[in-house]
Amino acid sequence: MPDKDDLTPTESAILVVLMSENRAIRNPDLKEHFGFELKKQSRDKLNRLGYIKTTTETRVMVHRPGDAAWDRFRKPLTEHGDRKAVAVEHTRSRLEFTTVA
Repeated sequence: MPDKDDLTPTESAILVVLMSENRAIRNPDLKEHFGFELKKQSRDKLNRLGYIKTTTETRVMVHRPGDAAWDRFRKPLTEHGDRKAVAVEHTRSRLEFTTVA
């Protein structure tokens, strides 16, 4: 895996959600409960990098953290620029709100 993976803020945020939930999340639930839409280009990229594993269950895509995601999260998400820090902070605050609410 290259040192720089060029994840978009949304891709980074989706990884934060999947890693913090540590469970399979259906594609519609990513959008409804967490506010992130995982589109085909990003889904293919995250699967290719091994960060997620996507399966189809009853015609709905389901995403789980992949093995490479755990290695990736040993590095700071902010090492590739400030826009990732904003996405991570936004996701963290959403997760805190979800946990409290």
